Amino acid sequence: MISTFHNRMRQRKANITLLLVAIALLALPFFAAQSAHAQTYTVLHNFRGSALDGASPQGQLLVGSNQDFYGVTALGGTHGYGTVFQMTTAGQETVLHSFAYFNGYSPTGGLVQDAEGNLYGTTVGGGYGGGYNNGYWGTLFELTGSKETLLHQFGTGNDAWYPNGVIADAQGNFYGAANSGGVYGYGMIFQFMPHCLGATSSCENTLYNFTGGTDGGSPPGGLAWGADGKLYGVTQSGGATGYGTVFKVDTSGNLTTLYSFRGPSDGFYPNQGPLAFDTNGNIYGSTLYGGGSTACGSRGCGTVFRLSTSGVKTIRYAFEGGTSGGFPQAGVVLDAEGNLYGTASQFGDPTCSCGVLFEVSQSGQKSVLHTWTGSDGANPIAGLLISNGALYGVASAGGTSASGVLFELTLK
Repeated sequence: MISTFHNRMRQRKANITLLLVAIALLALPFFAAQSAHAQTYTVLHNFRGSALDGASPQGQLLVGSNQDFYGVTALGGTHGYGTVFQMTTAGQETVLHSFAYFNGYSPTGGLVQDAEGNLYGTTVGGGYGGGYNNGYWGTLFELTGSKETLLHQFGTGNDAWYPNGVIADAQGNFYGAANSGGVYGYGMIFQFMPHCLGATSSCENTLYNFTGGTDGGSPPGGLAWGADGKLYGVTQSGGATGYGTVFKVDTSGNLTTLYSFRGPSDGFYPNQGPLAFDTNGNIYGSTLYGGGSTACGSRGCGTVFRLSTSGVKTIRYAFEGGTSGGFPQAGVVLDAEGNLYGTASQFGDPTCSCGVLFEVSQSGQKSVLHTWTGSDGANPIAGLLISNGALYGVASAGGTSASGVLFELTLK
């Protein structure tokens, strides 16, 4: 199986579909401006959280070559350790794989797909990489149909711990971030070369070891390709003031810190991405905390930010709790007109605090497009996907079985 995979990768450049993605955290008044769009919210699937279905979906969805959705759940499935699923746009689900701990558990990042339809992703735990005495620090896996192959088991020596998703280049190399492990224990950026995956640990190339100092520490995962061919991401600690960073790193491992967050009024603890880019090269993302509001306590309710190509950061959305939502836990996406969309994991409905889906228009107008109430989902912590004039995503909780939902929100 592994040799067949390697031969495929060597024979031609795979046209890799790049879409990623989250680890959950925590659980007044603001605005209710009208959106410029007419929206319809639909639950396409209620996860059941049983042996026949997953629970707690947390990774950003992928649209496959067959136009079906592919994603992961952190829990549920046959063994209770998470699943990989396929779902039609009509909500018909097929569980492709259930994790069983030693072959990985709790996939929380998104998936990538190669030209032959094979899926690749990571789990944040499981595998044998650390051994019985040192823990189980995650895996890199391949799915061919429903057949899983472990391509790497993390945790040995100065290896990464807790990887959260991968992206790929046209040559089939995989890149990802882990928030722990590495030489200094503050996480690392890694690369896997396809010619020897599954055969030896020499397949893994460490692009960068974070020190926890001014270069940052604890990257949460969710790398993104910039137009310059470099990888962009965030760290949740370190930087000039200790509140996290935005960085870029080339494929030779040369890292540049683009911005260091400054704390409560500015924003801090930036969320897993991937970061979004507009046509001018400006970068967009979110922070779990900060923004200056005291409605969520001294830490603030979170922000959406823009970082210009010259390194100037501005806040596009400062959450204030209440009906505006608070504590976003995923990045944002941009449509072709430059409008931003994202989710906040809490506040919104006062009886539920289940979160909201929001828009920030190109002109800066802020709108709540949907407020979750529990029965239709709750606590979204994964990034959104734009496809065919609609937003698609998952909420990690709520729904008819309180195990999460997959939803659609039309924009036109």
